[in-house]
Amino acid sequence: MAAVNQRCNNAGNRIPRVVLITNECAPVVQTMKKVSLALRALRKVLGLKHFTVGVLGESLLPLSFLQSLHNAGTIRLILHMLPSEEGCAYTRELADAIEKRADIWMFALNSFFVDVTDFLTYARKIGEAQGIVIMNCFSDSKLDESTSRLSSMVDLPTFPVFIKPRQNGMAGNYNSEINDACKYSLVTNEHEYKSFQDELTPIQRDSYILQKYHMHAMASHFPPKFIVIERWLYVAGELIVGTRIGDDIAVKQNNSVTWYKRDARHFASDYKQNREYVQGWLRKKAKSMPLTFGYEHDSDFWDIRVQALDRYIAGRDVVCAVLDAIHDPVDGICIIDLNAQAFEGVGDDLFMLLRNTLLQCMCSKVAAGGNTGTA
Repeated sequence: MAAVNQRCNNAGNRIPRVVLITNECAPVVQTMKKVSLALRALRKVLGLKHFTVGVLGESLLPLSFLQSLHNAGTIRLILHMLPSEEGCAYTRELADAIEKRADIWMFALNSFFVDVTDFLTYARKIGEAQGIVIMNCFSDSKLDESTSRLSSMVDLPTFPVFIKPRQNGMAGNYNSEINDACKYSLVTNEHEYKSFQDELTPIQRDSYILQKYHMHAMASHFPPKFIVIERWLYVAGELIVGTRIGDDIAVKQNNSVTWYKRDARHFASDYKQNREYVQGWLRKKAKSMPLTFGYEHDSDFWDIRVQALDRYIAGRDVVCAVLDAIHDPVDGICIIDLNAQAFEGVGDDLFMLLRNTLLQCMCSKVAAGGNTGTA
């Protein structure tokens, strides 16, 4: 698409107002604001046109995308913070308090301490009545047929089973008792299962889920101690697949290695932007900088993942999300986690590619109709 400073063609090319409704802890958002200001100053000093949060390591998605577009003058970002205390209720009144002078409401809600389903229903009705474009209005609290609460288990599970904290332990940020028990475990028999339960209080037990254990088809190509999962970045219909390998039972970005790839059928449309990225380094550094991600040409690889993703998010307004998946040789593609917002480190080239994809999606939705608001 065109350069990032392209504006959505609405209301006389006015900069669109985008409200991000989030309940991520306030300190994280404040840190993002400070990083954003520092980046703008550093970019000016270095004379770099494209220098974003993406090159610094972990980015909080989708906030980092929107903050980068805001810094470039492409959108006007307004952060709307919801309560993040344990036990708070998300009411119709909270939904009605969201800024209505907006073109887009984008949601990025973690449901680790509160059920956001009714709140999202209220918010959608209120926003649509105002002519506001609603995006990413979904709950990440879905438990599929292979997942259940540890506290609700009556019968023994089928072993082996993976036991992990709900929302990857995020509830521990708001409850020290839960945080003290935060751990991941692969349980292979009844004795291990009962021992795991006996170590927990009732409150701690309620913070865990059981998940069917899957082994990735790629695992056989690596030594037994390594665990393989896939980290998916999904933005406005575009899927990036990361292969993540580590030697810890809970494979995370900070204890593993990850490489990303994109469908080679998109290479032609990506080529201009990728060349601009490479040439930008040539102009500034007098040397070429390779892309930080690759292209996978196997169409079957992508088709089975896109089909699994479409089934998983069917009926939900998912525009930007981070998912974990495993390609099980028997069960096929198994999506094991969905995050409405998550920290994920990607290179500047991939960051810009996804950011611009999100911008194009927002522009298309605003152009198709919605509240014109006021500048």
